[in-house]
Amino acid sequence: MGNKGIFSYKGNYKNLKVYKYLVIIYDITFKFKDRFLNIGDRTQDQMEQSARSGKQNLAEGSIAGQFSSHSELLLTNVSRASLQELLEDYEDYLRARNLKQWKVDDSRTSQTRKIVQDKINNFNEEETPKYFLEIAKTRTDETLANIALTMIHMADKMLVGLLKKQEMDFLTEGGTKERMYKARLQSRNNPNGQKPNLNRPNKTNTQNTPTNSNTQNNTNSPTSQNTSQKPNRPNTPNPSNTPNPSNTQNPSNRQNPSNTQNSQNTQNPSDSNNTSDSPSHS
Repeated sequence: MGNKGIFSYKGNYKNLKVYKYLVIIYDITFKFKDRFLNIGDRTQDQMEQSARSGKQNLAEGSIAGQFSSHSELLLTNVSRASLQELLEDYEDYLRARNLKQWKVDDSRTSQTRKIVQDKINNFNEEETPKYFLEIAKTRTDETLANIALTMIHMADKMLVGLLKKQEMDFLTEGGTKERMYKARLQSRNNPNGQKPNLNRPNKTNTQNTPTNSNTQNNTNSPTSQNTSQKPNRPNTPNPSNTPNPSNTQNPSNRQNPSNTQNSQNTQNPSDSNNTSDSPSHS
């Protein structure tokens, strides 16, 4: 996509050299149909509309090309087709009235081509149209029609070159939908142009992390046993867990307070069989 982004902001159709040709062709045609065609003749309206369509469709295609390569190519070709229709009208006019059409190698054709190129290369939005309008007011119908035909051929050649360029742009950069899809993928993979947050857990990768796989595969290792199981410790009496003498089930195992005082130095024979139940020996 280069640096153009999703949309190729063109739209400067007035800077196109071919557009300047089309402006002059329209002005000449407008004067020609008023001077040499009868009022009410359908050819008047058709020639004016063809000249207008050639200019307007090029402008519309340039703007539409910002968002649709298909529309740009289509409308540029419509512009070229409209010029071909206008060319046919001028040729019909000369042939029907037995007027001469200049050949490609005619000296007048070469001279006209040279003057037109010079004026277009030094185009001025006010002066250049005025120059050709003055010519359209003074030249004969045969001369003016041949000047228009010469300019139409020149503009057609430029339109062909423009269509080839637009085609190449489409092949190298793709259409708008393709650029939008690529841009969306890039935005999803790297939002806002920032690096991925490494502290954020990845749900898709947490199950396959090396730590989890090692803990699952090494459950039988000594290290895992030591970490997962507590070591055996000697049973030491816990004072908080010693039974309350008042809650013992066998009343006969209760010690007589009088005996406890006398048994500091001697042991009661009757209690020798029950030493295993004594809390002090547990």
